[in-house]
Amino acid sequence: MYTASKAALTSFSETLRLELAPFGVSVVVVMAGTVASAWDVNNGEVKLKPDSRYASIRDVIQKWATGEAKPTGTKVEDFANMVVDDIVGKGKGGRVWRGAQSGLLRFVTGWMPVSFVVSGTHE
Repeated sequence: MYTASKAALTSFSETLRLELAPFGVSVVVVMAGTVASAWDVNNGEVKLKPDSRYASIRDVIQKWATGEAKPTGTKVEDFANMVVDDIVGKGKGGRVWRGAQSGLLRFVTGWMPVSFVVSGTHE
């Protein structure tokens, strides 16, 4: 669901960018790399079915859910400073890649088969 919603939002934003450009409205799609935030901390118990594809990494997921894992990537403040120039001002628009690992992600998604890019996230 998470990945599908990101893809849908990216597609929608690209369409808006093209359709609104003649009216002077800019739309910027920010393709974010890893950002060191605690967005996923919920201090709850992770409950997975025994046959879940994520059962083998339950302990890792639990550490993220409780905040035990250290966030990695670009600091939130640094990321905000990176993208503010991309989105503020007249004539801005398009797709920008910002944050840790975003360059690698751009390369991989542009040149590797989709099955290669997503296969590691499902095992």
